[in-house]
Amino acid sequence: MPDAKAKGRAGSTGKTGKKPANAPNRRKPKISLDGDGSSTGAPVEHPTMTAEQVAERAGVSVGTLKRWVKAGAIPGFNGEWTAASAAHARIVAQLRRSGQTLEEIALAAEDGRLALGTADSLFASEGRTYTLKEASKASGIDPDLAERLWISLGFSTESLNYLTERDIEATRRVVEVLNAGVPLGALLQVIRVAAKSFADIADAEARLIRMWVHEPLLQQGASGEEVQQVMGNLVESVLPHLSPMFDYMHTRFLQQFTEQVQIENVQSDVTAARGHLNVAICFVDIVGFTRYTEEAGVEKAFEQADQLRHHIETTLPDTARLIKLTGDGAMVVGSEPTELARWAAELADDPDKIFRLRIGLDYGEALYRDGDYFGGAINMAARVLNRADADEALATTQLKNQIKNRAAVGLRFQSIGRVRLKGFDEPVELFRMETR
Repeated sequence: MPDAKAKGRAGSTGKTGKKPANAPNRRKPKISLDGDGSSTGAPVEHPTMTAEQVAERAGVSVGTLKRWVKAGAIPGFNGEWTAASAAHARIVAQLRRSGQTLEEIALAAEDGRLALGTADSLFASEGRTYTLKEASKASGIDPDLAERLWISLGFSTESLNYLTERDIEATRRVVEVLNAGVPLGALLQVIRVAAKSFADIADAEARLIRMWVHEPLLQQGASGEEVQQVMGNLVESVLPHLSPMFDYMHTRFLQQFTEQVQIENVQSDVTAARGHLNVAICFVDIVGFTRYTEEAGVEKAFEQADQLRHHIETTLPDTARLIKLTGDGAMVVGSEPTELARWAAELADDPDKIFRLRIGLDYGEALYRDGDYFGGAINMAARVLNRADADEALATTQLKNQIKNRAAVGLRFQSIGRVRLKGFDEPVELFRMETR
């Protein structure tokens, strides 16, 4: 981490005049991004905006903007409204609405707590904005469909009045995908899943940079100018590598899951209703997690849950996937019930695990939507989990019947009798799974 030293309290307004010891040097020419995400040596172009445009986006008057500039609440403002300074204006507007005084905001700007540095390359597509109707016409798509697409992406309806050239280009790409024959319903689901994933990625990036870079700089007494320089260098150094890295991960996983779907085509009933799949469902839960959290603290509890996640991800068979974490547990879906059942039984029997687990499994039809699974089999597996004891994996008759040669795969099913499960009218027979 950068090692800036300054007198006074952490985050004080006093300028040191020194660059943090580990702060990277400014590199010239600046790095920019081409359309394919590759870097070039050409300077980054930072389009300017009019004061009227910035004021409209911030929801204030031009006079208010001038007052903010005069008070020092817009760090780095040099007389032109760039995308970065416009973003600062919107942040100031939100802070003012939440009750922060202009003096407090100006002090935060001077301390570096509002430092975006040269991160305006992130917002370089700003400039002229378009209404939804204008953007739809430019991209050749019906306005109602365009609105559905943007809402699927998770953007607010208010933002549809301020679309940019970059937004229009993204919409054109959607039109090309639809013209290629991808059904609209399928595309909307992919968009929703991708949007949720990238929102999580962006949220993590912003918060981790704050925790691991921004806050240490402030605590070490770096001046606002020094913080801006370090943050700007960080963005310029990292941004060119993110898009190629994400493209690689997408292609890599797409290959893996495309192959898996081909296997499912052979194993499953292709005449089933669209989105309905026969799958094995497994829920895993850490025993005594709530009490452990209270006794050891949330950070220690998170470490335990994170170790469970890591263990699951590194031991799951290729035919199964971790769908989501549930705080102290996880939901796993598999297309091959034998492999998932053996994995679950071995997990419960593992004498070296650092936590005690209970596990519940079922097999049946599930509805796949937006990257998640819904239906009776999911509900059943969750209820079976609740009946399991520590270090025990319980399964339903439906799961047991899918494993044709249990002796050959090293699995034994021992009936614990018929039990009543919450939410189900009839008692169900459950089986304790063990490895031989």
